[in-house]
Amino acid sequence: MNATTAKQLLAACATVLVGIAGSAEGALPENGHDRNVASTEKWQTDPALQQGMLSIRDIVEQNLPAIRAGDFRYRQYSDLGKAVEAQVAYIASNCDLEPEADAVLHDLLAELWDGVDGVAGRMNVGGRSKGADRIVSALDHYSQHFDHPGWTALESGL
Repeated sequence: MNATTAKQLLAACATVLVGIAGSAEGALPENGHDRNVASTEKWQTDPALQQGMLSIRDIVEQNLPAIRAGDFRYRQYSDLGKAVEAQVAYIASNCDLEPEADAVLHDLLAELWDGVDGVAGRMNVGGRSKGADRIVSALDHYSQHFDHPGWTALESGL
């Protein structure tokens, strides 16, 4: 992929994700229940969502020791942000869930996007490691809201 194509893809993904985050704010599913209320019901996933979330978890997991030790550098945070961003874009483009589950996913993607903005330094969240913490939190929320067989959560507490 050349640089122009990559920039066009990134711009398209950013546009999609901004729309997702904006449309999810304040929206209620058709049944009128607030989807953010704690529930024991977990939504079904599809292969694209599972693949994307597994990739994000793996990317973050392999970098957590260096982040926690304070040994993660500017370029590494930038690379982490790009890698997670690519997976969020993949999920947004390929995931096909029922409407209520999709609404919950939009909130999750917005949380992931906030973390990406934090690690990339595009949003001040109290340091780039706090952006990574938001991504870990989103992964935890994923396991709380979605039925992903075999999913293992990351140890939180950056």
